[in-house]
Amino acid sequence: MKITGKTKVVGLMGYPVSHTISPAIHDASFSHLGLDWVYLPFEVKPKYLKEAIFGLRPLGIAGVNITIPHKMQALTYMDEVSSEAELIGAINTVVVKEEGLFGDNTDGKGFIRSIKETGFSVEGKKIALIGAGGAGRAVGVSLAREGAVAIYISDADKERRDSLIGYIKDRFDILVSEATPNLLKDTDLLVNATPCGMKENDPLPIDAGFIHSNLLVYDLIYNPEKTRLLEEAEKKGAKTISGLAMLVYQAGLSFSAWTGIMPPVDVMMNAAKSELLKI
Repeated sequence: MKITGKTKVVGLMGYPVSHTISPAIHDASFSHLGLDWVYLPFEVKPKYLKEAIFGLRPLGIAGVNITIPHKMQALTYMDEVSSEAELIGAINTVVVKEEGLFGDNTDGKGFIRSIKETGFSVEGKKIALIGAGGAGRAVGVSLAREGAVAIYISDADKERRDSLIGYIKDRFDILVSEATPNLLKDTDLLVNATPCGMKENDPLPIDAGFIHSNLLVYDLIYNPEKTRLLEEAEKKGAKTISGLAMLVYQAGLSFSAWTGIMPPVDVMMNAAKSELLKI
């Protein structure tokens, strides 16, 4: 790849970002389509987020993805947000326009597409959601919109947990409450939306005793593709999904928002899988 003064730059803002495979996904797509674009990781500490975002236009950067831990805070710096981002209360995509910064959220749509591909229907289901941060908000709101009958939420940060419970309750007529042992036993879908599992020695985000053979277990983590949670779920006979498909589908929607071109999703998926093999 040859980078010149004409190359358009997009990237990822988060902290940390050393684990990301997003550059490989997007750069493979740019190369496939013959686009003079490049995707770069920007490690931005929370205290510098405002300056980093407001620096996008002066630097001529076309857009960025936003990841942990910035998804909710970054929304407050946008000039305009999509109805999806407004509903979720967080962004994962920024498009830099002449008139200002436009924030969108492609996480929810990417998540729902990936789960539908398994044949699982959210409508009428009871769901346990572990993690109420930016990704958790996108997942929780999307599940409520898709017709879940109940969502039980857990987070180590009780204030963040209660905030998401209240947020969904205010917008949807469904049962939303704290995840308790009795409720967790009676669920159809378990979603881990925390980083717990990214490191080899991480504990399980939930007691393995709550996993049963009729449960679908979805871990938003994609690196490693098979976390301890998914391994434990498979031992119990449960169906499992890693976060790789969601990563690729949300990336495709961001790609389209920046370039105005439909992305080659198959190229993105192959690049993601190849990159994981190198780690």
